[in-house]
Amino acid sequence: MSSKSNERLIQLLENIQAKDPNNALLAELFKRHDESNVPDLVMDLRKDASNTFGWLFDEPVDYDECVIRVAKKIGVDEDDLTNDEIQNELIICQAAFKKYFADLDPYDAEKKMEEIFEEIGEKYRDFASELFLGSTTAFLAIIQVIGSKVVQGIMLRVIGLVLAGEAAINVTRLATMAVPFLNVIMGVWLLLDITGPAYRKIIPSVFNIAFLRLVEAE
Repeated sequence: MSSKSNERLIQLLENIQAKDPNNALLAELFKRHDESNVPDLVMDLRKDASNTFGWLFDEPVDYDECVIRVAKKIGVDEDDLTNDEIQNELIICQAAFKKYFADLDPYDAEKKMEEIFEEIGEKYRDFASELFLGSTTAFLAIIQVIGSKVVQGIMLRVIGLVLAGEAAINVTRLATMAVPFLNVIMGVWLLLDITGPAYRKIIPSVFNIAFLRLVEAE
């Protein structure tokens, strides 16, 4: 895998820390990994993702491999994953939304989707269902058509609707509100499906990073 993914992640988190030292999602990462600086946090995440003592004798896995392992652990088909950790993070975000909608009452789910249709406008209306409810293959096809940046922007606007019922949510407030949202999603997965202490750390951490990247891309 690519050590460049580690450098990209460190740069992302350091940029966010410089702009928003009190960012709630970043604070969750530091707390979870019991670290006080970004490079050590990333190294701890990589060690946990190695899920073995092998890193004592070799380098721990790179961040892009960490994302792949998390995606597979939550049920994404390995054949659907790419060599781009940012696209794979988006796939993981899609999995969170699919789980969110699956747990809603059907009436509430339909109502929320209508709100999403209205928010993203006619231009992207045809993509909405596939973005949040469709297969990973369809989701990746959409990324190829409209680009990762556009998908990130749509997801960020929809997170605002899901969390606060408003699209123009302040990004600092969004980060704060995303913590309980992620905790609910993670609570269901970790309680029912996920075993092993390493995955109980790296799965919520990769989700935190994915959401942070959405905010940074805005």
